[in-house]
Amino acid sequence: MDYAWPGNVRELRNVIERAVALTQHDQLIVEDLPEHIRNYRKKAFEIAGDSSDSLIPLSQVEHRYIQHVLEKTGENKTLAARILGIDRKTLYRKLSQ
Repeated sequence: MDYAWPGNVRELRNVIERAVALTQHDQLIVEDLPEHIRNYRKKAFEIAGDSSDSLIPLSQVEHRYIQHVLEKTGENKTLAARILGIDRKTLYRKLSQ
């Protein structure tokens, strides 16, 4: 459920087609999926580590948080802008930077 499907529908389609072709069961089971999908664990949103060497600029924190909100809203930019408390045009501007 948490897998991001970076290849979108094409990747999902290919994975399902492969699983259907290779399964030995009447129904698909988790073990029919590729290992990288079966073992996928969503990374927690992390701003920085504990050491001063891992601290990042504020602009990068903002960018990461915007990406996190977009992911959680299913890339719905209008909803993401509302959650972030900014205008949609501002969100588009920040994304293009």
